Amino acid sequence: MPIFILLCLSLGYLTVNENPLVGYLILPETIYIGASLMALSGLGLLINKIPQIDWHDGFASATVLVWFADWHSEFQHDVPMFYLFPFYLALMSAFVFLVFINQRQAIDEQTLSIMHKAQHYNLLVTLAIMALSIGSLFMIEHFLIFPIAMTLFHFKYAFNRCLEK
Repeated sequence: MPIFILLCLSLGYLTVNENPLVGYLILPETIYIGASLMALSGLGLLINKIPQIDWHDGFASATVLVWFADWHSEFQHDVPMFYLFPFYLALMSAFVFLVFINQRQAIDEQTLSIMHKAQHYNLLVTLAIMALSIGSLFMIEHFLIFPIAMTLFHFKYAFNRCLEK
């Protein structure tokens, strides 16, 4: 998920330094562009007809763009979540990649067989986590649900990648 990590680090850096580019990222057009990319990536993720494209990366990046642009209108611009959440999401994504995905060859056969059995519910779980991620964008008063939903999304991504041997 390199695009997601770079996007989150960029959003956090621009927010901490109060860069004028943040003004462009919070325009209403950004919400429409992000929502369109989120819908396209979500469909690609569910259908998965072109497996060469990392649909998870596109969906997560578009979701963060929509979150950043939409929530800036609801909160003051100096709220710590606008630089803490992106840094947290980038670090968590890198952690999931380094600890789980890069170590997938160390998973024993018994665990892999259990994971393959759980993969039967893959589409349903993916749909539920995507719905939670999208729904968390509307739950502004419960602002901690968004990073939790994105964390679940990344662990689901790691689960899928570990089964792709």
